Amino acid sequence: MLQERNEARSTKGKDLLLVGAIILLAVLARLVLNVASSLSWGGFLQLGTFVLLVGLCFLLYKKRLSSYRYTLYYKEPDPEAVDAFGQPLQNPYPTGTLVAERMLGDKTKSIEVILPGEMVALVEPEGGSIGIILPEAGDKPPKIHDAVVTTGRKDTAYSLIFQQNRNYYRLVFHPSQEMAQLLKDIIAAVQAA
Repeated sequence: MLQERNEARSTKGKDLLLVGAIILLAVLARLVLNVASSLSWGGFLQLGTFVLLVGLCFLLYKKRLSSYRYTLYYKEPDPEAVDAFGQPLQNPYPTGTLVAERMLGDKTKSIEVILPGEMVALVEPEGGSIGIILPEAGDKPPKIHDAVVTTGRKDTAYSLIFQQNRNYYRLVFHPSQEMAQLLKDIIAAVQAA
């Protein structure tokens, strides 16, 4: 099992600066709301300030508070390994499965569970995915749905193309070089079989 975490790196100084900026923005927003209440068109200014604060909170949540974890079950555990109850250790998914989870603090939510037979291709950041999925004769190219599981930029991320329930998806994420190579090996082994 290989497990990695994709999150915004933080330091105590950055966190203190961020808290100070949030407090300053709240005080500034309160001043704007006080001034806006005395104006005849102040309701629009109050609404705009509220929308701006909600947008900043959402951006803070997406970029700072949430993170993603990728788990690749690429080999069977050691047969002699045991869990906390003395039972033989087993993978919860078949070998070659990739699990992507959203994390908020200690809470996790599984976003995607991709079995090895569902994987089509792993596209590097510079590569394009055009031509990877060829349509049937006379059909239009299938639509690819995006699933973004990274806090970083999409143009520097890998794309894992996979198919579930006759739909194609693109998992946009930032794996390490080791995980990317293991995924390429798994895809090649499945396609060769």
